[in-house]
Amino acid sequence: MKIELMSLEVKNFKGLKSFDLVLNGEDVCVYAENGVGKTTLKDAFRWCLSGKDSNGDTDFGLRPVDGKNNPIKGLVTSAELCIATDGTEHVYLREHHEKVAKDQSRSYTTKCWIDEVSMPIGRYKASVAELLPDETYKLLTDPGHFFDEAKFHWTKRREVLTLLPGEISSPTGFEDLLKEINGRGIADYKKILRDRISGYTAERDEINPRLDECQLKLKDYAENGHDDATLMANRHEISNDLAALDVKRGVLVEDQTARQSKIDNLNTLKDTLAAQERALKNDTSHIQHLVDEKATIATGVAGKREIITNIENNIKLQESTIITDKAVLESHMHSLSKAREHFAAVKANLPVKRELTEFDKTCPHCKQDLPKELKAELINTIESDHATAMANYKTKLQEASVSGIKLNTQTAQDQKIIEAHEAGLIDLKEQLGKAGIEWDEAEAYRVKRFAEIAEQVKENPTKSPADDVICVKLNEKIKEASGDIGAPVTEQLETIETSRSQFAEQVKNLNDLLRQADTAKEIQPRINQLKDSENDLAQEIADTEKEMDEVKAYEKAECTIIEDAVNGMFQYVKFRLFKEQLKTNEKGEIQTVLCCDALLNGVPYRDMSDGQKIFAEIDVFNVLSEHYNVDIPLFVDHAEALTLAVETDSQVIMLEAKTNDYELDDPDFNKNLPKDYYSQLRVVVL
Repeated sequence: MKIELMSLEVKNFKGLKSFDLVLNGEDVCVYAENGVGKTTLKDAFRWCLSGKDSNGDTDFGLRPVDGKNNPIKGLVTSAELCIATDGTEHVYLREHHEKVAKDQSRSYTTKCWIDEVSMPIGRYKASVAELLPDETYKLLTDPGHFFDEAKFHWTKRREVLTLLPGEISSPTGFEDLLKEINGRGIADYKKILRDRISGYTAERDEINPRLDECQLKLKDYAENGHDDATLMANRHEISNDLAALDVKRGVLVEDQTARQSKIDNLNTLKDTLAAQERALKNDTSHIQHLVDEKATIATGVAGKREIITNIENNIKLQESTIITDKAVLESHMHSLSKAREHFAAVKANLPVKRELTEFDKTCPHCKQDLPKELKAELINTIESDHATAMANYKTKLQEASVSGIKLNTQTAQDQKIIEAHEAGLIDLKEQLGKAGIEWDEAEAYRVKRFAEIAEQVKENPTKSPADDVICVKLNEKIKEASGDIGAPVTEQLETIETSRSQFAEQVKNLNDLLRQADTAKEIQPRINQLKDSENDLAQEIADTEKEMDEVKAYEKAECTIIEDAVNGMFQYVKFRLFKEQLKTNEKGEIQTVLCCDALLNGVPYRDMSDGQKIFAEIDVFNVLSEHYNVDIPLFVDHAEALTLAVETDSQVIMLEAKTNDYELDDPDFNKNLPKDYYSQLRVVVL
């Protein structure tokens, strides 16, 4: 499908008030200085079709602005295209209108026409999409879109490139490998092989410790050189000795149990006797009234001591408060002294009215007496200045006086506060003296009365255990129980337990030796089995690694075929679709990863000059146009950066910034035209 731009009419679009570009399907070059509106033509072409500018943005400030960068009101922005599709012309018109309410612009609306038929924006977009699908439109109307990583990710770019050559043949010589892969992806099959190698390696690594353990056990048993019959005879003999000790131990335990019961009974009698003696000693029922009297006297003395302590604390707090009050008074007195000095200084600075001198009465230039009106004006100035100075003087004097009065009042209040606190301190000290006298009297009474109570207690002693019937009977029972207990068997039991532990350890050692003998009979076949498994796993790992190497060789051959097929489509640009990572993976392998790097004469796209980028974009544009079977007008912005001719079958609109030399810049230069003509957009057919 051949699409040609016949004309482009722009009104009130960005910086262009009105411009009509007539092409009739021919290649043209649009010349102008920077900022005049060359790129605006490309924006208008794309906006008319898609509602976006050349950067793919919908919000790009398409309306003209005033000196304050505010949209100019009352204008209709429009772009009209006349496009010939395989020779059939159609006119596309898009307008941008203000919505005005109460003489204020509220919002904007878009109106569309195709061949003078008005239609909703949705139907208009659908019609454009029938002509150019969205993705095709983006790639062909903006060749730079293909390389823009932010708008067209390299994975999508790579996907488009790999579709260009059509069906790509597989590498030859790998038929057996492909049968083994059986339609699975190379990456998936590599993962299967890696997992298989990891499994074999882990299984092999688990064999080595088990093999070492078996060989060590066999070595230990061979070095001991024990006879199985002798070991079993020794174990039988020691087991009989151990059984005899168990019988003897049982008899002693029964005797010890009966003896322990008698000991528990004796301890119970002793505890009962001790409790009865404590009860006799603590019995104060006959002197309880004296005990209560002592407690009452002690409580009263303690209360009077607490009163003294509280008064002493209040005295310390009052003294601290007076010290603080005096410090505040001293600060205020110092401020009052400063205020008085300030008042005296202000008062002494009384303004003096300046007298009119002979110099003032004569003109400094002609030395003649001043006219009466000038003298009068000078006198008025002197009077006015003096009046102002006196007013300022009175104000400052009043302020100094007010400050001094406030400070004087404050110091008087401070003095009264100190006097009140000192009077309170005197009162507290009087209270302390009275409380001290009361406490002395109470303490003297306490000492005297406690001595009297002690004498009364001595005259009323508690009952002695020797006189108590219960204590006498308990002592008799304790004596009888002590004689019935007998000698302890603890030492005999300890000797038996020691011998029993020694015999049990010997039996355990004999059992371990007999188990080693049983294990030695079974261990050699197990060692042979583990060695066979280790050899088999080593062979499996080697075979799988060989298959992995073959997969990598296939992958590399396939990468080469795909890159050659894709790059064969382009005349100048070459694409690197695979690369080997410098960093190895966790298995120590160098990874082949997907990529999509464009190169022009070995220079990556990001490092190309502006001219090289345009040249690369046009090469891609040509291939994509052929792939999608669409020839669409190609706008080449910044065409001044190109030093080589543009090679394409599509219609070309070159947008080129002119130099200061009009005659060299424009092949149609006419020196008879005014210079202002060459600062505007001008079109030259190529």
